[in-house]
Amino acid sequence: MVGENRLLLATSYCVYLYRIDGAYLASLNLGYYIWGVDTVDKNTGAATQKTGRKVVLFSIDDKNLTLLNPVACSYGNEILGIKSYDERLYVGSKDKIIVLDTVGSLIQGITQPSLGWIRHLSVSDDKIVYTNFSVVQCITLRGERVFQFSSKNLSYPEGISTDSDNNIYVIGQSSRNIFQLNPQGKLHRVLLQNLPQGQINSLFFCRQTNRLVFNTGRTVHFYEMKRK
Repeated sequence: MVGENRLLLATSYCVYLYRIDGAYLASLNLGYYIWGVDTVDKNTGAATQKTGRKVVLFSIDDKNLTLLNPVACSYGNEILGIKSYDERLYVGSKDKIIVLDTVGSLIQGITQPSLGWIRHLSVSDDKIVYTNFSVVQCITLRGERVFQFSSKNLSYPEGISTDSDNNIYVIGQSSRNIFQLNPQGKLHRVLLQNLPQGQINSLFFCRQTNRLVFNTGRTVHFYEMKRK
């Protein structure tokens, strides 16, 4: 989400900007396969080029998405999920999370042989939660393990996000459901089941609007979450 009324999406090689009523606003072709996209602030977005191994920054306004300087990430492996947090960008790869500043300069790398592929990630309360094919992992910003969650009823977890209370939402691609975990990594409830057909990749919790946003195929779904 960009503010409360715009939605930033990525499909294959392009990033798209829509109003939440579905009206198209702008698009930008990035040339390589895009895995992850996030907003740095209301005027800037960032995307990962999976095989191009680049983080691409672009400006956002109501009518245009404009390419800024791409940041080469020569780390030997593909780069996947990306999340903006506390004026830093966290980028997932194999056994590594790359930490950049908001103009793409390298700050540090969080490296552990046991991390595996960081496919999708979210950062909240100085912790990183991510999906790794079959499990949900949580680590500190120093790479120390906090918890691991798995369930036979959550198959091939993909998109992951957190709300303002640090609850965790994760979508199962094969099981076609959404789990809600508490901040300690325990199952709170199965939030949605029997999701519509179509490829499932991404999930995002918008804290400004208290909405859960996810895709099935080329359809984007919005769910209003009750506030406490």
